[in-house]
Amino acid sequence: MAIKNTILRRSFDSQFTPAAPGVAAQLRLKLKVMLMAVDPGGRTARDGYRYGSANFDESDKQTSDNIHAIRSWKKDEFRAFETDFKLAAERGWNNQIILLPPDADAPAGLSDDDYRQLILRPGLAAHVACSLEIQIVRSGTGVVPRAIIDVARLLFDDDDTARSHHFMITNKDVKFSTNYFKDIAFKQVVAAHEVGHWLGPDAYDADGSFQHVDYAAARARRLPVNADEEYGTTATRSMSIMGRGCVASEYDATPWLARIKEHTGIADGWRFIHRIRFNNGAAPVSARQARLITGPQASRQPTAPRRFT
Repeated sequence: MAIKNTILRRSFDSQFTPAAPGVAAQLRLKLKVMLMAVDPGGRTARDGYRYGSANFDESDKQTSDNIHAIRSWKKDEFRAFETDFKLAAERGWNNQIILLPPDADAPAGLSDDDYRQLILRPGLAAHVACSLEIQIVRSGTGVVPRAIIDVARLLFDDDDTARSHHFMITNKDVKFSTNYFKDIAFKQVVAAHEVGHWLGPDAYDADGSFQHVDYAAARARRLPVNADEEYGTTATRSMSIMGRGCVASEYDATPWLARIKEHTGIADGWRFIHRIRFNNGAAPVSARQARLITGPQASRQPTAPRRFT
């Protein structure tokens, strides 16, 4: 089976690009996002609720600690935020996730020509570098977004307690924030985490969103939704982007692992490795790769991949 270069889905699109001189094979997920500026009309928003017009607190005399003053966005200010959001989300996910192909040289695996598309150079293991591309969509363009996210502009820049989720973020969520687990501080760009929820799925989660790193474990224990345990039951798991941190883990690679199987038609054997470990030589060149490079057909150029849309 030839590798599919393009897959278009309501959830998100993806593009596979074979290796070329000096450029590794790439798998890029493309997510369409519409950001909606919240206009408070002089009211304040209560933490834990959507910051939409139906849920603003009408009174300025609320005593709850979960009240956050917000103001209207200026047009140029919001356009700048759209750019900051795109960059923050992409930087949060990119340059971390590497996928290694199955090594099995079998009829059900990658063909030799397809395997060659993953080889950047002889001394480096065949691999696919993964990335995320955010496409900012605006109303009136005719483009249907996957994600529609409200954005509130906090009145006070020192307000660090506003609660964001994948339907609602604030102007502060494009910068690093600090959260704690068992007295350990974790740094995270909230925009990257919340965008991650929109990377679900075609097949791996029934409700359509990509959940927190230990969501399944929390559900098995019948804990409340968004219980602290969802974000990582150990310090290592808490480092996950879909936990409390900013490090891509094998769990965070799930959307790419699911989609590469569709691009290649090979469901078994794909493996995640972090870019740092890969760059440090943790992925040796396989016997199959060595055979393809040194064998009698080593000089043969890969057959041009079939293109699907």
